[in-house]
Amino acid sequence: MQRLIAGCFIGVLGFITACSAPLVTSTSSAAPTQTSAESVAEQPATMINIPQLTPAAAVVVTSAAEAIPIELQDDQISAGTGVEVNGTVATITSGGAYRISGQLQAGSIVVNATTTDDVTLYLDGVTIHSVESAPLYIDRAGQVTIVLVDGSINTLSDEARTADQSSAPNAALYSDADLVITGEGQLIVAAHFNDGIASTKGLVIEDGHIQVTAVDDGLRGKEYLLLRGGQIDMTAGGDGFTADADGQGVIVIEGGQVTITANGDGVQAAADIVVQGGMLDIIAGGGSTATLSADASAKGLKAAGQIIINDGEIRLDVAEDGLHADTSITINGGTFTIAAADDAIHAEQQVTITAGEMNVTDSYEGIEGQHIRIDGGTITIIASDDALNAADGSSTQGGGFGGMGGGQWTLTMTGGTLTVDAGGDGIDVNGSITMSGGVMVVYGPTEPMNAALDYDRAFTISGGQLIAVGSAGMAMAPDTSSTQPAVLINLSTMQAAGTSLAIVNTAGESIVSLTPTKSYQSLVYSGTGLTVGEQYQVVVGGTVNTSFVQTDIITRVGTTTGPGGPGNPMRPPRP
Repeated sequence: MQRLIAGCFIGVLGFITACSAPLVTSTSSAAPTQTSAESVAEQPATMINIPQLTPAAAVVVTSAAEAIPIELQDDQISAGTGVEVNGTVATITSGGAYRISGQLQAGSIVVNATTTDDVTLYLDGVTIHSVESAPLYIDRAGQVTIVLVDGSINTLSDEARTADQSSAPNAALYSDADLVITGEGQLIVAAHFNDGIASTKGLVIEDGHIQVTAVDDGLRGKEYLLLRGGQIDMTAGGDGFTADADGQGVIVIEGGQVTITANGDGVQAAADIVVQGGMLDIIAGGGSTATLSADASAKGLKAAGQIIINDGEIRLDVAEDGLHADTSITINGGTFTIAAADDAIHAEQQVTITAGEMNVTDSYEGIEGQHIRIDGGTITIIASDDALNAADGSSTQGGGFGGMGGGQWTLTMTGGTLTVDAGGDGIDVNGSITMSGGVMVVYGPTEPMNAALDYDRAFTISGGQLIAVGSAGMAMAPDTSSTQPAVLINLSTMQAAGTSLAIVNTAGESIVSLTPTKSYQSLVYSGTGLTVGEQYQVVVGGTVNTSFVQTDIITRVGTTTGPGGPGNPMRPPRP
C-alpha cells in the first residue's frame, strides 16, 4: 500500500510520477484529494510515492503474552521454537511474533529469516549490551515490527570498535529490512560505535518514547524515514534524522514530538523532506551563536531536493541555515521560530509561503532564493544583512535604481503580513518585485549604503499596503508601472529611534502611523489611503515636518543621494 505526498521527488519505489498543480496530498489509503496550489513553484510538481508500512499483518497475535518467548539471563538465553541459541547470541530464523525480556551483558538478538517472513518483536523490559556487533541486528526478513510493550523500559547499547570490526552492523539497532517501531513503552539507545537506529531500507516510527545518544547519526532510514508519532529525544555527533540513499532518501514527518541536539544537520535527506505535523525542536552545530569549521554542515532541515511543510511546530537554533533545499521550499502552514547564523530559509530556486506563522529571531539573511513568493501567513524577520534576498547565488549582491540592466529574479507578494528588521537591505531583489496584496512593513538600514527597498528592474504595486523606513541615501520606491499610488519621503535629517511618524490627510486622519524602533530618514508608503491629487502632511514626532500633493502614481518628496548600494560583504562562508 502506498500514499502520495505532494512534492517534486523520486519515490522510494524508484520511479517518478509527474503531474501538474493543483497538488495532491493524502494521509490515508483513501483516494487523494485536490488542494489549491496556485502559488507553488513555477516548475511542474510531481507526486511522491511513500510506502504505507503498518505493523506486520502476517503476524497474528493480539499481545506479547501470545508471542514466542526469548528470555535473557545475563550470559544465558532460553527461547521457544523458531529461535537458535549459540552462547549469548539468539537468532530468529522464522517469521512470527517473539517476546524478548531480561538482560544480556555481552550478546545480540539476530533476525535471519527469509525475505518473505514478517517478524514482530515485543520488547518487554529488555537490556542488551553488545561488544562486537549490534545488540539488535536484523539481517534478513520481510518487514520487522518492534513493539515497545506498554510500561516497559528497554535499553540497547554497543561499544566503540576497532578498524577490523568496521564491517559489522554500524548501528545499535540495525536492520537490512523495512523496520517499524511502535508501542507505548520506552526505548533507550546508546550507540558508541556509529548510528543509533538504522535501516538500509525504510524506517517508520509509529509511537513510543525513544531516547537516542549516538556518536554519529541518530536515526537513519536509508531509503525513507517516516515519523508518525511518539516522542524522540536525541543527541547525535552527526545528523539527527537522515535518509541518504542518493536521489531517493525521503523524510516525512506527520506527528510526534522530537528534540534533537546534533553536531551536524538536524534533519537531512538526499531527496526531499515533507512535514505534515508534529513538533520539531532542533539545535544544530551548537546553535546560532556557534562558529563552524569551513567543511561543516549544521542546518536545521536540509534537503538535496525540496522541502514541503504543511503543518507542525518547528523551532530551530542552528549554526547555519534553518531550512535549506537545493531546489524549492514550500510552506503551507505551521508555526516557526528560527535563529540561524546564516539564512533562516534558503532555497536554490524558489521559496513559496502560503500560510503559517514565522518568527525569525536572528539570521544573517532571512529568506533567500532566486524566486520568493508570499501568498499568506504572518512572517517576522530580524536579519543582520538583507531580510529578503531574491538572487542567484553567483550574482553580485546589491542593487541600484530600477532599470533595464538588472537580474531576472523575483519577489511576488499577494497576501499575508511580512514585517522585517534588517541591518542591510530590507528587501533586496536582483530583478523585479510585484505586490498585489498583503502587508509589507520594512524597518531598513540606518547607514546610507543600503536601502529599505532595493531592486534592479521593476517594482509594480497594484494592491496591499507597503510601509518601508530606513536611511535616505539609497532609498527607492515602487516604479511607474504601478497602478496603486506610492510616495517616497526623504526627510532632511535622521530621526532618532522611537520618533513617531505619520501621514495625515486633509481631514486630519492618519492614513499610516508608526513608531520605528531604530533611526530613520526615509519613508515609502503605498496603500488605499493615498489618492492622486490629494494633499497630505508628514508628521514627525507629533510636529508637521512637511506637506505634499500626490501628483502622480509615484511621488517623491525630498531628495536622495544615489542608487542602492551593496549589501554587507561579510557573509559567513557556506559549506
